[in-house]
Amino acid sequence: MRRAYYLICLVPFVLTAIIAGTLVLGMAGEVEKMQRGLVPGSVNVTLDPGDYVIYAERKSKLGGVPYSADNVSLRCTVTSAAGVPVLIESPSATTEYSFGDYAGTSIHTVSIAGGGAYKIDCQSETTPRVVVAIGHGIGTKLVTALALFFAGCVASVIGFVMMYRRRKQWLAAQRR
Repeated sequence: MRRAYYLICLVPFVLTAIIAGTLVLGMAGEVEKMQRGLVPGSVNVTLDPGDYVIYAERKSKLGGVPYSADNVSLRCTVTSAAGVPVLIESPSATTEYSFGDYAGTSIHTVSIAGGGAYKIDCQSETTPRVVVAIGHGIGTKLVTALALFFAGCVASVIGFVMMYRRRKQWLAAQRR
């Protein structure tokens, strides 16, 4: 039994690492494409039906101007173009990201039933000008990427253990 078979055990690890890496790179693109605006104040956005996450960005770039803020504390509301309030909630889990020029933390979730124009209004007594971003949550994709990578690692370890045991049995049989 050749030792080269051990290389086969790396296949699950390599494949899942590639898939997880692709997911993470896709998240970076999603972060860059989020709609953004400067608050305190109002931000007008156009949203399709679906679930969204509002992020307060500690580090951001808007119109080529860099922004940074520490200890971001915002109270936000979302209303439709007709002025109808939309229910916003605290996220079930806090998600943070840091990709390139952007670093943010989830502060609210919102479900949009009908697509169109919406206004996000955020106020703060302690936070100076800060950028908020809205987009589809990246938390699920991050957990998926990590789970895939972990599964690939486990599959590779199992493969190595199985190959080691078979090689040991094969060597014992050769000695007889």
